[in-house]
Amino acid sequence: SKPNSIAMTDTRIIFGRPGLSSNRGGFLMHETQNGSFVAQGAMPAVATISDMFGMQVDVNDTAGAFVVGVAYEDTGASNSGSAYYYNMSGVLQATVRNPNAGGTTTEQDNFGYGVAMGPTASAVGAPRDFGRVGVVYHRTTTGTAVRTLSSSMGSGQKMGNQVGITGNLIVSFGEG
Repeated sequence: SKPNSIAMTDTRIIFGRPGLSSNRGGFLMHETQNGSFVAQGAMPAVATISDMFGMQVDVNDTAGAFVVGVAYEDTGASNSGSAYYYNMSGVLQATVRNPNAGGTTTEQDNFGYGVAMGPTASAVGAPRDFGRVGVVYHRTTTGTAVRTLSSSMGSGQKMGNQVGITGNLIVSFGEG
């Protein structure tokens, strides 16, 4: 399957491949060795049909980590979502399930739809939380919660659809 998302640094390229194996998904990791990019890869055993693991990926050399969004994972509720944090060797460091900022159910929140990795922090979007207003979760580079960012823009904004991070600045884009 073709990559859905690509993240890169001077030493790494991560290709998110959510369409692999009945939409279980996965990622491919390439790293530089002797001036060339050499493929390395992983497909987590935790992915099930239609999870679309790797829908979004981001990497940061300074953090020594990358994050993979799995917006359609069903742990806790249908399409509640998760984010997976890896070190640069591709070893899983943390699995973050949907923390559910917007109420009693996490169904259809799509936590992990947007992900970003900075040198000291990361961001994970849940664009369908809070009645599709959306939420962005500010986290450490290993997935520990820092704070929750929400919008007062109203239903349908889908904050967290896309996220970016640089230094202490987190930017989110919705579609409403």
